Amino acid sequence: MHINIAFFCVYFLGVLGSQGPQRYKENGQTYRTGSYSSPMIQVCNASQLSQQWIYTQSSGYLRSGTSGLCLTASGDPTADGTSLTMATCGSTQASYQAFDFVTEGNFIVVRAAPSKCVNIEAYGTTPGAQVWLYGCMGAGYTCEGNCDWESYPSNAPGSNLFRNNESKLCLDDGALPVIPRTCSPGSVSSGLPFCNYSLSFEARAEDLVARLPLDYKLALIMLPFPVAPAQLAYPPLDIAAFFWDM
Repeated sequence: MHINIAFFCVYFLGVLGSQGPQRYKENGQTYRTGSYSSPMIQVCNASQLSQQWIYTQSSGYLRSGTSGLCLTASGDPTADGTSLTMATCGSTQASYQAFDFVTEGNFIVVRAAPSKCVNIEAYGTTPGAQVWLYGCMGAGYTCEGNCDWESYPSNAPGSNLFRNNESKLCLDDGALPVIPRTCSPGSVSSGLPFCNYSLSFEARAEDLVARLPLDYKLALIMLPFPVAPAQLAYPPLDIAAFFWDM
């Protein structure tokens, strides 16, 4: 199938030189610092930054190895069901970020309300289950293992993993993996001919088009000319979007 590539432009050609969010690479995944879902449980990995926690007893901070952010209550830390998030240490009320450890039961408790513990939401036992604050001690409360966190040394000096004894999974800060820039190191497209800047633009575009499935080639032809909104993301090549250009 022939495509007139004289006017063909791919979004990745326009963004490679721009300054994007800071990222770090770990175990084959690229992460954007400061971009999080919510703290959760994941398969334990002593080398993974998102599971390496540093505890400061004086402040009660539980700091993540990913970016130095602190485990933080998103609202009233004394209320059942308050979700947890990651935030800059000291950026909110002290009671929202202060935790203590109770060795009898392996509880991580809210300093301002010691009956409230870091707990797995809805008794989750699978990777990705989120953690929240919920009562774990006192009348009417039962932990049933969901708030039992054993501490283990990680592969980073001074930090620890917290493994939940019910799920056998570890506390994770929830850092979100992101797709790297199309031709950047770590991208699936890095090293392919269309990312080789020593080749002509036409040669690069031809190589890229040859790698696209037929439905994408047809869709490219149907994009409005001369300009279309960024669309047609193609994750198999770490491409965010395509558009026609003058």
